[in-house]
Formats: sequence, structure tokens, C-alpha cells
Amino acid sequence: GDAGLAHAAWRELRDDLVDYRAGFSPSESPRALAARVGPGLELTGPAMTALRHIAMAEERARYAARPDSGSGLRQDSATVRRAIAAAVPRGTRWLARVLPSSVLTPTMIRLSQAADFLGRLNPELPGRAGLGGVRFSRKRPDRAHADEANATSGSKPPVAAGTRG
Repeated sequence: GDAGLAHAAWRELRDDLVDYRAGFSPSESPRALAARVGPGLELTGPAMTALRHIAMAEERARYAARPDSGSGLRQDSATVRRAIAAAVPRGTRWLARVLPSSVLTPTMIRLSQAADFLGRLNPELPGRAGLGGVRFSRKRPDRAHADEANATSGSKPPVAAGTRG
């Protein structure tokens, strides 16, 4: 419905601000963001009107009993995006189009989480032939070297005082 269109336009605006390095704070209200970003990027005329329309539509979708009509929000998003792009340096514009932070940052976080998860898996599981017989130890590095030395000399590791060996 109309609330969904307002939320989508708002998310798109936030993503554009992140991509074009124009700044966005999750704690900033839609109205406060529009009041800061518009003058900060020197938006005027139709771009400023579109920015205010997106901000007010989002506020009404969040807080009003009935949201504003979502008509025109897609066009407003495109108008604001073009204005933001025109307000930033060429290099920033290029990076926003080729390597958008709003897409890459969540992707990199997910890849990092996946790598962390995969790193916790036991490397000796079947199907891990690419490891070339390398065994990984979960022991602390200082204990691993002591245990290796004891294994080759045939002696037992030292027993702490007050414990049974």
C-alpha cells in the first residue's frame, strides 16, 4: 500500500545518501534528515520539493493513522538521486554507481560471518581434500609446542602443584 511505497522511497533515499557519501544517521527523523541534507547538498527547486515529499510520506507512514498517497514517490526518488549525484564529486559519483556501499557493506558483513562460521568447522571433515593432510590444533600455541616436544622426548607434561598426575 501507500505506507509500503513510503518506506521503500525512504530506504532508497537512505541508501543513496550512503552510496554518495552524503551521510545518514539511523537516529535522524525523516524531517530532520531533509532539513539537514537539502541545504547541505544545496538542493533547490524540484529536488528539495521531492526530498520533503519523501520525508513527509515516511513520517506519515510511521506515525499517522492513514499514510499519504504513495503516488509520485518513485519519481521523487529518482529526482533526489540525480540531485545528490550532481552535488558530489565525480569520483564519489563513480564509486556510488560501480561499488555502492549500501549493497557492499551488508554483503561484506554476511561474507565475514560466513567465513567465521566456516572457520569454526572441523577441517578434518570428509571432502576437505584441499588441505593436503594439514592438521589444525585447537590448543593454545604455547601448549602445542610444549606437547610436541614432550611427545618426541617421551616425557609427560609437567603436573601443576596440588593436582594428581
